[in-house]
Amino acid sequence: MTNKTATGQEIYDFLMQDAGCCYDDNNNVIPGDCNLWYLGCNEKFGELKYKDKSWTWGFGKSSFLHVMMFVSAIYVDGLFTCEQYESLISMIEEGQRIGDMYRINDYLVCRKRGMTWT
Repeated sequence: MTNKTATGQEIYDFLMQDAGCCYDDNNNVIPGDCNLWYLGCNEKFGELKYKDKSWTWGFGKSSFLHVMMFVSAIYVDGLFTCEQYESLISMIEEGQRIGDMYRINDYLVCRKRGMTWT
């Protein structure tokens, strides 16, 4: 979502949407790799903007703290429902446990097999 004025629902849908970047051994897409995780643990630079606020990071400096502050600012202004906010916070916490964008695929495979992620 670049250079777009979006509603709270559109922002929520984008953050929670599957990125479709993870595959199993048979080259089938593994659902569940939400965009929010890549914002919090990617290796590239990025920026999140909301109103006059901006959260930016350089190469290797992404953080779920940036995502949390972005989501919280939107929630405080009433654009997310309580349920949406709680869902986003839960997804942020899950992403923090994964820790690295290159481990998302392994995490989803582990989850799909009913195994515990360490």
